[in-house]
Amino acid sequence: MNKPFLYRLTLSSIILTGIFLSACTGEEKASSESGEELIISATNPLNGRAGAIEEGLKLFAIKCSQCHGPAGAGGPEAPDLTDGETNYGDADDDLFRIIWYGTPNGMPTWEKNLGKENIWKIVAYLKNIKKKP
Repeated sequence: MNKPFLYRLTLSSIILTGIFLSACTGEEKASSESGEELIISATNPLNGRAGAIEEGLKLFAIKCSQCHGPAGAGGPEAPDLTDGETNYGDADDDLFRIIWYGTPNGMPTWEKNLGKENIWKIVAYLKNIKKKP
């Protein structure tokens, strides 16, 4: 075999392996409004941490309760967050994305006001207030 062919074959294999491995990490990369690369974990890194849930409650009371109600049960313009169902997905990363980017139906983006860690705290709180079946 000639060297250019082997070089291209090796390079293609390396690139495809990198693409495959990045797809298997359970994380999604996206760009934020500020241009910062945002890595969203498939699961909340703060899940089950009492301190995170408590901080999420405080943040929710300040930033979210005006529209979603003090207990997250919804309001005239905002959905009930205790039923565990949203129009945009219910997994941890879905809730993170909804808060980070906002929605086309009126929820603003909270990227600049909250940041990643605080959004994860709110997601931990939302998972905690979800009504049990």
